[in-house]
Amino acid sequence: MERKTVVIDFSLLTPIFTKFVAEPLFKFVPWWLPANIITIISNLCIVLAMVIAILVKTGVFKFWQIVPLLIIFYLTGDIFDGKQARRTKTCSKLGEFLDHFFDIFVVGFLVSIIFIIYEIIDPLSIAIFLSISFLPFFGFYYEQYKRRTLFFEKLGAFEGVSTFILFIVLGFIEPTRLFLTNTTIFNFPLVFILFVLLCLAAVYSTKRNLDRIGTKGNRGFLVYLFLNAITVFFASHLLPSAAIMFVIAAYCGGFIGRLHIAYLLEHKEPIPDFIFPLFLAVAFFVKMPEPAILTISIVYQVVNVLLSFLSGFIPLRKHWVWINPEESEYLDVYTV
Repeated sequence: MERKTVVIDFSLLTPIFTKFVAEPLFKFVPWWLPANIITIISNLCIVLAMVIAILVKTGVFKFWQIVPLLIIFYLTGDIFDGKQARRTKTCSKLGEFLDHFFDIFVVGFLVSIIFIIYEIIDPLSIAIFLSISFLPFFGFYYEQYKRRTLFFEKLGAFEGVSTFILFIVLGFIEPTRLFLTNTTIFNFPLVFILFVLLCLAAVYSTKRNLDRIGTKGNRGFLVYLFLNAITVFFASHLLPSAAIMFVIAAYCGGFIGRLHIAYLLEHKEPIPDFIFPLFLAVAFFVKMPEPAILTISIVYQVVNVLLSFLSGFIPLRKHWVWINPEESEYLDVYTV
């Protein structure tokens, strides 16, 4: 018999947003629309938000207000998909996989949007900040794997995304952007200090996960941290800023995604990829040409994310539906 996952949710903002925004709007969601389609659409909003942020910064597009609006659409859709699956009785492991797998990469897009808006181009800062941003996701899904418990902190993912929205809005308003980038404390820009505080919050959140897991979680975390540090160090010395954003997000997100898949399919705990950090180290010491490093890194991480996705989607694809069944046509296959 399958063991059930315990969900403990102390989120401060999620209940408020759900009650006053998501629930009133949910009545307009048509019955026939599958929850997985809602998941895909809501996550595409994040991709579109990043594209528009780039267009705004390059002067091609001027309506920056669409960026935070798209992120709010994502947050709303992230609630809609679960409610729709429960309403139509089409809950499945496929839905859980798609929802969480895509969510893992959202943080990469959001942090990259902030880098673009505030014109943060230092490779090492980008690599470190982005890597640490993924730590809470590692802790969250590692606890899920080890304890079969989803623990939502008071200041968790929803609150983090809300903070990113605030950062983004302030960054698009020129006076506040200039204040945050030009005001310095101990010779560090205020925006840098705020990023450090966010990173400290991410580290603290991860520590809370590890404390609940206990000593049995230390080894896996230390391996992940060590290989991540190697990747961050060499990527920041070998790759341009834009490539670092993609490579770090793909490296961290790909492994965390496999961790979640291992939980869903009850597989052995995966180990973090050691091939890519080893490649970067070798490329650094043998002085491999930058174009070759860039090409290999991008191709490798595209394949990494694709294989991670397929390793979850293929065994669960039997649960995919294009149109929800009518209320009188519930089929057990959808809820397995």
